[in-house]
Amino acid sequence: MPSVLIVEDDLNVLETFRKIILTLGHEVTTAASLDLAREAILSDAEFDIILADFWLHGASIVPLLDLISKETPSASVIIVSGGGGEISLEMTKAIGEISGAIRFIQKPFRRAEIESAIQSAMSR
Repeated sequence: MPSVLIVEDDLNVLETFRKIILTLGHEVTTAASLDLAREAILSDAEFDIILADFWLHGASIVPLLDLISKETPSASVIIVSGGGGEISLEMTKAIGEISGAIRFIQKPFRRAEIESAIQSAMSR
């Protein structure tokens, strides 16, 4: 069963992502902070997909993207953001692309966007 790590600090959005991904038949692990995401990535768990909000409690996930690249390079990364951080939404998207993310989804999102991104990640 494919495994997905969801990294999102808004608990309502986290739960929405979790429900969508569970209906697709994937195993789900959640992390509501950078620290919890680091712990999950450094654990023995192996993730096929990492779905992560770019801004967590006001901090970017750039260090987390570096860790993902080092520790789980085979994982497909999907970045989600609604902006609101120190850099523009366009720059956020560009950083994600440079970091190897396969998809960028802008908040607010539609369920179909999440489902499509997960399905695309699984077909890589």
